Amino acid sequence: MLQLFRNAQIPTALLVLGYLLLLGINTWLYPHPLVGQLDQLPSTLGQWLLHWLRHPSVNRFAFVGIVFIQALVLNAWVNQFRLAKSSSFVPAIAFIGLHFVGDAADICSPVVLGNCFVLWSLYELWSGGEKRASLGTIFNIGFAAALAALCYHGFVVLLLWVVLGWLLIRTFNAQEFILLLGGFGVPFFLMGTYQFVNDNLANWWQQEIVSHYTQWVAHYTVGHTWVISLGLVVLILLVALVQWRAIQFKTNDREKKAQQSVLLLSLIMGMSFLVQSQLY
Repeated sequence: MLQLFRNAQIPTALLVLGYLLLLGINTWLYPHPLVGQLDQLPSTLGQWLLHWLRHPSVNRFAFVGIVFIQALVLNAWVNQFRLAKSSSFVPAIAFIGLHFVGDAADICSPVVLGNCFVLWSLYELWSGGEKRASLGTIFNIGFAAALAALCYHGFVVLLLWVVLGWLLIRTFNAQEFILLLGGFGVPFFLMGTYQFVNDNLANWWQQEIVSHYTQWVAHYTVGHTWVISLGLVVLILLVALVQWRAIQFKTNDREKKAQQSVLLLSLIMGMSFLVQSQLY
């Protein structure tokens, strides 16, 4: 089946959409109750958007549209930075497939919205591998990651990835390091300022930030579905690690570092379970 997607021709994008729609039938046959509870998820920016997505049908269409665009954008960047052996739509297919591995991963949630900014941060990091990368690129790495954290608070672990990823692709520079951290801090400062102006700073800080990291509550059931989903994710990572030497064979130093940043992102994202008190 993958042979259908081993080219970079534009008409193949329609097959990618068909693949997404085929898997998306599951969301119509078995709607997840979490769609009606999106306002309970730990998100700041997401709450401004999710009230438009509470209707199950609207949520499904939004999910398909956002994930399809994300898949095409990621696929284009993988081809642009030559992170795969050849240009194809296989990265898009893999990205879409991961959204249907776990229970409740196929709905338009704060995590899906936050992934938009994760991809932006990833692109800026890859662009930062150039020797003459602008300071704006360095700033945007942290800025985009912070926006992802405001979409879903568990993404705060991206701060660690931002620092390690930057050290991976560039030599240490004090000015760039301060700019990187500043980029991550600006969205939180602006959000805090907005909440202060609306006389809601204390409530926002306590209800959406402090409580998220201090009161541990698990909003899921550890059953067969959960175990199978987690097992599939671990299996995918293990396959990637086993194939790691083959993936990096005959690639230049810049491409290797970009590939390593993706592996680093996957591992650090797993650490988000350690910093969330409310797990969904």
